[in-house]
Amino acid sequence: MGSPFDDVRTRRSAAQLGLLTALGLGLSLGMRPPAAVAEGGFDCPEEGECTFLKPNVLILVEYSTSMNTIWDQGQQLTRWDVVTDTIAQQVQPGSFLSQNTHLALMRFGHDPSPDPDTPIPGDGSGLVDGQVLDVAWDDAEASYFPCNGQALVDSLEATPAPLDGAATGIEAWTAGALERAAAEVVQTKADHPADFEEVVPRPYTTLVITDGPWTSPGGDLVLGPPEADPAIPAAQLFDQEDVITHVIYVDQDTSGLASANALAAAGGTGQAGLAPTPEDTAAALTDHTLAIIDSVIAPACAGGQPRYMILLDASSTMLNVPGSLNDPITAGELGETPWDMVRAGLVGPEGLFEGALEMADVVELGTYGLAVYGDELPAPGEQQLLLQYSRCPHPNFDWALNPHTSCAEPGCADPWAGPPITWTPVDSDEDEGVFFANQTLSHMPRCDHEGGTACAGSGAYLHLGLQTVRLNHDFYSSGEDPELDDPVDESTHFTTILITGSGYEGYSTDAQVQAEFDALLLAGVQTRVIGVGPFAQWASVTPQLEQLADWGSGGTQSLQLALTQAELEAALLAIVSEYEYDQCCAWSDCTPYDWSGYEDPEADTETDTGGTTETDSDSSTETDSGSDSDSDSSTGGSAETESETGSESTGSPDEGADELGPDEGLDDEVGTGEGGPQLINNGGCSCSTAEPDRPPRELGLPLGLAALALLRRRSRSSRRG
Repeated sequence: MGSPFDDVRTRRSAAQLGLLTALGLGLSLGMRPPAAVAEGGFDCPEEGECTFLKPNVLILVEYSTSMNTIWDQGQQLTRWDVVTDTIAQQVQPGSFLSQNTHLALMRFGHDPSPDPDTPIPGDGSGLVDGQVLDVAWDDAEASYFPCNGQALVDSLEATPAPLDGAATGIEAWTAGALERAAAEVVQTKADHPADFEEVVPRPYTTLVITDGPWTSPGGDLVLGPPEADPAIPAAQLFDQEDVITHVIYVDQDTSGLASANALAAAGGTGQAGLAPTPEDTAAALTDHTLAIIDSVIAPACAGGQPRYMILLDASSTMLNVPGSLNDPITAGELGETPWDMVRAGLVGPEGLFEGALEMADVVELGTYGLAVYGDELPAPGEQQLLLQYSRCPHPNFDWALNPHTSCAEPGCADPWAGPPITWTPVDSDEDEGVFFANQTLSHMPRCDHEGGTACAGSGAYLHLGLQTVRLNHDFYSSGEDPELDDPVDESTHFTTILITGSGYEGYSTDAQVQAEFDALLLAGVQTRVIGVGPFAQWASVTPQLEQLADWGSGGTQSLQLALTQAELEAALLAIVSEYEYDQCCAWSDCTPYDWSGYEDPEADTETDTGGTTETDSDSSTETDSGSDSDSDSSTGGSAETESETGSESTGSPDEGADELGPDEGLDDEVGTGEGGPQLINNGGCSCSTAEPDRPPRELGLPLGLAALALLRRRSRSSRRG
């Protein structure tokens, strides 16, 4: 569409990953427990019911004297200097690793004697039997150290260069370090049995940073003997303990590269990360961090948000009201018709999308679509999908059902003049003043019947509307929609909400309607029925609507009647409240709707030929808005026709009934950014979706770049509604 919002879903996915530049956002979105304050003053995200378990990450750094080789000639820095400085940057307080993992640090060299408790002559750094665990994951009471990046920074700063910078004296018995790591993993798992009671157990990973070939335990043999190959304990860690081993090879000399790759392959990571120059070290460590991110981000809330399709009766009855004895049906004033009530009940200041449940606002909890049905002529009929299932759809609904946006030139200079009125529907993709990310179609029922007092022209071919919903569900649930953002699987919850102001007698047959309901039920879609306005409560209509509620739900639900807007809002809220929302799902983050352009329905309005609203009659909702939603819409027949149906008003609401559109004071230009809010579809549920954007490896997670807060939640087995 070429609008500023075209890439909003991509940007939203990137935002869910924190972009590696947002400080200390933590593990969860909106449901995290109170944060403790870690060293450096950063909030320390705590693990809770709705967060992933922080991975246990062990960094094993080679402490051989070959690490004393000058590597950065310009600054005269050794490999040890570069490696330890880069590690410190990666794990500093506020970084992803510090905030969202448990960190441990081990150094390794060689063991000069098979006797136990043997130090290396001249080493005062604590190496014993070839290794030292400088920082552990937990304490003696088996309590994890949260957000402990500063502990690694302090340890590295306090550690001298190997043998105080000597050229020789310490070799690299890598297998011994991995054997010690395995023992630490086994003990930690035994000390934390609750880690394995979760749906996704706590992951473990090791990172070996080395600058050359491995040696025998005593350091006297390079790449031998075969039983000292570190690939052996790495494979055991991977196969027996589900611990993966990453390897970073820091040297331009390739003599040790083959063994480093073999170690990475045995540890389940394929091949070693390469850092042939000092400048490559940060990028290699960033790749390791991104690999951890990939391992812990799970597609939370399998099936994504529940989908609600609003199927709206767009027969002319929705624009009419009961009249006098001599004229039993007349076109309603602005703000008093069932159409006005539905629009306000959905998007008004007290409407469904302004409602809230315990865990989030209603508009953020579900993914909503909008469809309408009316007459069968002109072919293919007035039934159409106005909006595909979308997140944060309230501006789209508002725009789609607004008579001003539904009445472009040459039709509808005065949308409240009474019959006859020519409605001209609008496609948001073809309107340069509208900035929706997803295609939205406007619609109003026909209001023909020149010289009459009631709107007419749009019938109530309900089975065609149900068929539209069913065919769209078949396509959408197949996952073949190229615009599909949220994942769809067998657990995805679908509900159709039919809002009707009358019956379907004279238009659809019982067999046609029941067949469509049965097909939807077979596809796992239940239909709830709400009868709105005065005609739905007529004695000749209510039994038919009760039958619809029975068919649509398989006999499990009853009809809900709503004579007033408040009753409609309550009925809608009751339906969406029935679903058992996963408490651990991160829902959409919808920009609050600006109601500054809304005029109270009790106020009188008149609309001049320029479309500007002035006070003088009942009004419905309006707002200037530029939103978005997730889309794939299909178009139906044009609403701009004339019909000879129902030339006289009768006692049957659908005979000769056509609708007028609710104007609710909404005549500000939509989405221009001038006066109205630019509402952005923030994507949603981390319950969802597309593969997230990853930060560029060139960032290297340098000093000052903060934690990527994993906003996605882990899957839960209890998500059914």
